[in-house]
Amino acid sequence: MYVCLNCKEWFTRKEAKKKYPRKGTGFLDPVLICPACGSDKYEWHG
Repeated sequence: MYVCLNCKEWFTRKEAKKKYPRKGTGFLDPVLICPACGSDKYEWHG
């Protein structure tokens, strides 16, 4: 589960919207977007 640092909403990877990083950055993992408030600031809690 992920917790949004902005609105404190909990969400799963499946629920999150995904924003893919720009090409050329070397990172292939999408950035997750909080489905409640649209923030990309979150922490993962196993």
